[in-house]
Amino acid sequence: MASLFWKIINELGANYKPRIIALFLLSIIAGLMEVGGIALIFPLISLLGNPDLVNTNTYLNMIYVTLDLSEPIDLLYIVAGLIGLIFILKNLFMIWYKYFELRILREWRNDVCGYVMESYLKAPFTYHLRKSSYKMINTLNSTVSYVLYSFVYACFSLVSNIIVILMLITFMLVNFFVPTIISGTVLALMTYIQARSMRKHTKHVSENINEARALNLNVLTQGIAAIKETKSYTKEEYFLNSYRYSNKSITHLDNKMTFLQNLPPYISEIVLVITVILMSCLVLAEAFTPMGGMLSLAILAAVAFRIAPLINRALYFFNEIRSAYGAAKEFTVELDELKNKDKEFFSSSIVPLVLNKEMKLENVNFAYNDKAVLKDINLIIPQGKFIGIIGASGAGKTTLVDIILGLLRPSTGEYFIDDLSINSSERLRSLRAATGYVSQSPYIFNSTVRENVAFGVAKDQIDDNKVTEALKMAKVDDLFRDRENYIYSEIGDNGNSLSGGQRQRLAIARALYVETDIIVLDEATSSLDVETEYDITQVVNGMKGKKTIIAIAHRLSTLKECDELILMEKGRIVDMGTFEVLKNRHKSFSRLLSLSNIEIS
Repeated sequence: MASLFWKIINELGANYKPRIIALFLLSIIAGLMEVGGIALIFPLISLLGNPDLVNTNTYLNMIYVTLDLSEPIDLLYIVAGLIGLIFILKNLFMIWYKYFELRILREWRNDVCGYVMESYLKAPFTYHLRKSSYKMINTLNSTVSYVLYSFVYACFSLVSNIIVILMLITFMLVNFFVPTIISGTVLALMTYIQARSMRKHTKHVSENINEARALNLNVLTQGIAAIKETKSYTKEEYFLNSYRYSNKSITHLDNKMTFLQNLPPYISEIVLVITVILMSCLVLAEAFTPMGGMLSLAILAAVAFRIAPLINRALYFFNEIRSAYGAAKEFTVELDELKNKDKEFFSSSIVPLVLNKEMKLENVNFAYNDKAVLKDINLIIPQGKFIGIIGASGAGKTTLVDIILGLLRPSTGEYFIDDLSINSSERLRSLRAATGYVSQSPYIFNSTVRENVAFGVAKDQIDDNKVTEALKMAKVDDLFRDRENYIYSEIGDNGNSLSGGQRQRLAIARALYVETDIIVLDEATSSLDVETEYDITQVVNGMKGKKTIIAIAHRLSTLKECDELILMEKGRIVDMGTFEVLKNRHKSFSRLLSLSNIEIS
């Protein structure tokens, strides 16, 4: 655990090391104040039992004379006041200490979240191809906070409490060596048995909870997420009964876990009471006088009063650390993976490339996880042309488009825009800035129309005239013009209020807003009905000659007006040409034309 803690400190908290060291030093000060307050109980109890100590005790007499006190009771009041003052100052100090500690954690969390988000955004596209976006979002939303608060902060707090406990134990060893050794051994043994037993039971219950939650999630997914099938097959009662059963198991196990988590303070209190009683007996056995025994018991009571909550807190933080250890370890593994990836450095000022002549790929190959995906790609796309890409699933169409977009770098080979080689992160980003992309399922944000069209542009920098013009070009302006707030109207979560065709046209407007030279459509009409597909196709055809259009489509009707088709098989370009050329050369393509009811004039 310690190695993982220091790994997180070294990798994510380099700038916070001075403040972390300060926290540990402040913990020592807190411990000294605890010991100082308890140490003053000695003279307080002694003066209560024997006021003549002001004359016989060197230190008390020196204070008595220096302050020019008239009665021994006056010194008693001063000592009592000092004890109260020390504990007041100590608690005020601890309040400030906790504020300081949490402020550091707050700032640290913000920095770590920013660093992780930056790492995700700078990671190459290949990293995102094999990583779950949900997992990355969960890391930023939950994991960072969980690791910092339930692991790192718990480590701070555990060490802080241990420092104070050790100081109190040292104080006891100095004053009651043998009783402290015996009682401490008994306490340590009983605490170990308690911790081991609790760990065994909580681990077993935790595993059962995970299994029950997985079953419960499966039932919910089948019953609610697949509601159409549930109702179609009239399985509502089955899923209701399954949910009640799995939910009852989770409730039972959650209650059991809560019960186990609440046990330690009570068991610890029993252990401490047994230890205190044992130590009291040992201390009284060693006392030479009744007054000495009373004084020793008073000190013992004061230490027990302070050490009991400290031990409980230490056990709580130890359990927190153990619970969060797995998440912290997994988080550091993810950070190591991100750190070892080539980073794409970006800036706010990107100059889009200008396509004047052609896009050219020469002997391009691409491999992913040591598997060849594209092989010997040689391709020229003239400026202003409408190019269609077709082929069976797995033919490499999307990978080819990702390279054209600048999202992927060729494993070997060259990519040129006009005569400029696209071989650096800066040029790749300039290429992306010159390209508009429309996917099969574009993400529509839960925000206004203008913010969706002006993707990634600050609200106060959006050009409303450009938004309106883009909506008109995408033939979706009328849909929003009828709304009360027009482009300021809210769309709703992921555009659920829009039809598939409206979402696609909004995505096209997004691509047109940035006034790019190149438009890439990746299966943009595959999930649409025939009429909507026709509408989208008309929008695309309207850009022909004005933009360089590259479109992947399974439906040949979408590509009917394209200038040239690229036919792909198993990662290779097997042929290029017009509908007529490919029809004459490939029987499989001719058959697709027949099935699509497309007539070649």
